[in-house]
Amino acid sequence: MSKTVLFACSKGTESIEFSAPFDILKRAGASITIAKVKSDSNDNSKTFITAQGLEIKADVFIDDVKDKTFDLIVCPGGLPNGEILGKNETLVGMLKKQKKENRWYSAICASPLFVFEKNGLFEGEKGTCYPSLQKDLKNKEKINERVVVSNKCISSQGPCTAIEFGYVLCEVLFGKEKADKLKKDMVFKE
Repeated sequence: MSKTVLFACSKGTESIEFSAPFDILKRAGASITIAKVKSDSNDNSKTFITAQGLEIKADVFIDDVKDKTFDLIVCPGGLPNGEILGKNETLVGMLKKQKKENRWYSAICASPLFVFEKNGLFEGEKGTCYPSLQKDLKNKEKINERVVVSNKCISSQGPCTAIEFGYVLCEVLFGKEKADKLKKDMVFKE
C-alpha cells in the first residue's frame, strides 16, 4: 500500500527544501499531494513562486484536503513561507491532528519555529531549525543536529540538510532498507 504524503507550501518556499524530499519520497513510491497555503484572501492561484524563483503548481489548496488523512505532512522552510504556514488555521489543525493521532509530521529551516514552536507542536518534542532561529526554540537539547526525529516529529536545519531530511522521511515511511537502496542508487555519501 502506498504511503500518502502532503507537502504544504506557499510563496517563498525554499526550492531545495521542497524538491529534495519530494524527489526522494517520489522515488520511494509515495503518493504525494502538493497543497498551496494561500498567502492572503486575494491569492487564488494554485501556483507559488519559491524563494529562488521556481514556479510550482500545487495540486490543491490546503482547504481542499483538510479532512483527508496523510501518513506524513511535510512543511518546507523559507520566508515568508514558514510564517504563512504557521498562521494557517487549516494546516495547523491538520498538524495537531497528526500529532494527536501519532502520525508523522515534519518541517525544515524556518518552519520548525514558525509552524511547530509557535503552535505548540514541539511540546514534548526535541527538534531543530535554521541556526539563526534556534535561539527562539524552548527545548535546545538537540538543536545542533542536522535532522532530529522525536516521536513522530521530524525537523531539520536548512537547505544543505534537505537531502538528509528526505532520506529520514523515506526511512520512517518505507524502512531503512529502501532508504539505503535509494542512497546507493542516488550516489549519496554519508
